[in-house]
Amino acid sequence: MRGRRRTARREMTVIHRSPGPVLFLAVAFLAGCGSLLDKPADEAPGNLLANGSFEVWGDSGPPGWEIDQSGRNERLDPDGDSCHGNIAAGVTCLHPDDFVVLSQTVAVQQPGLYRAHVYLRTLMPLRGCFLIVETVDRAGRKQEAARRELRGQLGEWRPVSCTAVVPEGTIALRFLLRVGPGATGDASFDAARLDWLQ
Repeated sequence: MRGRRRTARREMTVIHRSPGPVLFLAVAFLAGCGSLLDKPADEAPGNLLANGSFEVWGDSGPPGWEIDQSGRNERLDPDGDSCHGNIAAGVTCLHPDDFVVLSQTVAVQQPGLYRAHVYLRTLMPLRGCFLIVETVDRAGRKQEAARRELRGQLGEWRPVSCTAVVPEGTIALRFLLRVGPGATGDASFDAARLDWLQ
């Protein structure tokens, strides 16, 4: 049934056959997700994130991602109804005080323009859900460089992105997917990417 989450086993690691370069290039320009795109996003050239496709899960969640939760009623589970590959990250918040933050910190070699991108699907009305990029300087100070509220058509995958200008002196970037506090609903994430543009 459409809209119902299919839960995958956490220990599963899926190996994909890579599509040809012409197919990958053509599908990269599509606005939504199609059955032709079966290559995990983190395997595509240029992605600075590890396990951005959420294809790999362990006992404590998807490897490569730091997880912060309120410890109340929220859930983070593998979602078998994915956009790219076989598994997405599913988040459920049942109370306005619930929150889940998925983040990665990656070293940057040069300043410039960076693009953060993720596919989102909501199964219930959701507020307080954001894609955020933070810069980290040599003193360890963090500063928000870009933010995009994540909203989508119920039951449909939607690409969401934002760009961040990264100044000289930045040694790392933090990529964050934040749900709550203030969010009640159900969302899934897939094909997360962070790319240097120029």
